[in-house]
Amino acid sequence: MVMPVARHRHHHRDVDPPELASGERGPQHAQRRPNNSAPATGRDRSMAKRVLPRLTVDNRFFWESGADGKLRLLQCRDCETFVHPPYPVCHACLSDRLEPQVVVGTGTVDTYTVNYQKWRPDLDVPYVIARIAIDGAGDVILTSNVVGCPAEEVRIGDKVRVVFERQDDVYLPLFEKVA
Repeated sequence: MVMPVARHRHHHRDVDPPELASGERGPQHAQRRPNNSAPATGRDRSMAKRVLPRLTVDNRFFWESGADGKLRLLQCRDCETFVHPPYPVCHACLSDRLEPQVVVGTGTVDTYTVNYQKWRPDLDVPYVIARIAIDGAGDVILTSNVVGCPAEEVRIGDKVRVVFERQDDVYLPLFEKVA
């Protein structure tokens, strides 16, 4: 998922005083929430239509494979390395013998950020952008959103599982915390 890069001015008058995200963090980790925002709740809120990826011969399987609820990644048939983002050649052994493989669909939040910027008028904020280390897939890390819980409840190390959001013929892999 490619996130837009923008230059913007900080409008501090639109922001509450800093609030601590949890009792165990110090003031240097305080998070600010705009006055008009509500906690992110993921699938139970109406998310704006997302910008969809451009489908290619190399990545179509990834974006369409969620139709059956399974996450698939390319795996090299010669050295068994997982390759993501999809690419026609294995980065480990340069083999072109790659094929989509179902992976377990669980992972761990490697790092994250909470976005409060309303990039589009129909975008609900705040929302979590996270790097998810995929279980059983070597060094593969997906950048996605953590949904289904308030943004303030997401932590590094949280266990998550994939859920798919369908838009047109694309199934976007999002993640929710495992209870």
